[in-house]
Amino acid sequence: MVRTHTKSCEQEDWTWVSRGDSLLLPARIISCCAIVVLPGVRCGCVSWGEVFEMKMPMSKLGPRALLGVLVVGLLLMSGCRWWPAETIAAQDADLVLLSGKIITVDSKDTIAQAVAVKDSKIVKVGKNEEIGKLIGQSTKVIDLNGKTVTPGLIDAHTHLGAGWPEKYHLDLRPGKVGSIADIVKVVAKKVQETPKGEWIQGFGWRPDGWPERRYPNRVDLDPVSPDHPVFLTDISGWYGWVNSYALKLAGIDENTPNPSGGVIDRDRTTKMPTGLLINHAAMWLVKKPNPTKEQLSEGIKYAANLFIAEGATSIQDNWVRGADLLLAYRDLGERGEPSTRTDIYYLINSEAEAERALAAPAILKPFTGAKVSLKGWKLQVDGGPQPLSHMNHTTAMPALFQV
Repeated sequence: MVRTHTKSCEQEDWTWVSRGDSLLLPARIISCCAIVVLPGVRCGCVSWGEVFEMKMPMSKLGPRALLGVLVVGLLLMSGCRWWPAETIAAQDADLVLLSGKIITVDSKDTIAQAVAVKDSKIVKVGKNEEIGKLIGQSTKVIDLNGKTVTPGLIDAHTHLGAGWPEKYHLDLRPGKVGSIADIVKVVAKKVQETPKGEWIQGFGWRPDGWPERRYPNRVDLDPVSPDHPVFLTDISGWYGWVNSYALKLAGIDENTPNPSGGVIDRDRTTKMPTGLLINHAAMWLVKKPNPTKEQLSEGIKYAANLFIAEGATSIQDNWVRGADLLLAYRDLGERGEPSTRTDIYYLINSEAEAERALAAPAILKPFTGAKVSLKGWKLQVDGGPQPLSHMNHTTAMPALFQV
């Protein structure tokens, strides 16, 4: 068993290691020497080298041997620089990965064998022998056994602020559901668990591949949700599918004009809204409840951890819309969160939003932090792509399912 001992040396604390009753000189050699502490000997030093284990138990060392060690130590002390134990410990890595393939992405695309991390930063890459010197008592050591380590990935376009719906809204993505009928069943189940009058929200539906071969309609949802407003966002984020209850709350009927930049899809015969809202300008006519700043913070942290689990360590969120989301990010940054380094861009979607933003310059002043930085604004003026189409949302519904 290895034991660490601390002795006083010229009013400094020094650390040495012993195994049983044999002496080991310290492995950490910081400048020109390592510290030797023997029973009855205050201080000494040896020149560069590795750990040396005395071949004879200390209990059997005679006075001459002990005196010899003392004399050698005193002779070398004049050329040694003293390093306290806390300084030695400060050089130890927090995490060391050994025996792997470390992709460095340096100018030569070097593949290293090991890597050391201190205070969440890579401090050295190299061979096992080099990195092993940074292993201390508190260092976490992982044997990669040949596995590959990549640098952290940077996602240059994502919406980390959508973590709240990602965690709590119905997941309607392909693989979870495969048809309109599947989605109706999921909504019906949620209705049974939700008090009357409360919203049911979901995201991720994608119509291509559905056996129904058509876009969804409010009449699909109405039979299972007569007492609940329902809002389901498609996988692109540019379509909203709502039931009649939600349309009624929003005051949308056959006489409601299309908003600037949006389309309220209508039945070709009756002109009644079908429940499909195209582009954000139309989707935002439905005033569904927004998460609080605290809920947004929870969602950001949740989403950041999902990215970290996939190896993405830096994020650029270009969909920071509204003061609550901006403040949630700022407050997280002040607390050293989230787990990803995140650059954010404040979204301006209309002239009215631009005017409101210009009226509040203090809150929108760019800032740079260790975890969160407000880098600028995103000015959105041209809509977005429809599923399987590059048509602009403000034109007309694509004939995706015509035969």
